[in-house]
Amino acid sequence: MVYPLKPRRYAPNTLPVQLSNEPDFQVFLYPAKNRLLLKLLIGSRHGLRWKLQLETKRNDILYSETKRTNWAWQRLNLEDLPESHHRLT
Repeated sequence: MVYPLKPRRYAPNTLPVQLSNEPDFQVFLYPAKNRLLLKLLIGSRHGLRWKLQLETKRNDILYSETKRTNWAWQRLNLEDLPESHHRLT
């Protein structure tokens, strides 16, 4: 049984943010105490192949992973990365 979240118990900064809302592909960012830790829940309705990439402003790829699953948790720790602008694609 799934219970709805009670707004009184959860502060606005603890709710997940939906980054992608395509019909067959959804991505949610869950807050973490450490702002340099990204907790992503990635879902594909039909088990489509998806690729997660972290790039710098100059398009240098720092991290890349490809998966085929319905739902998966991804954790990216940005603490060890060089200070720069990064893009998650």
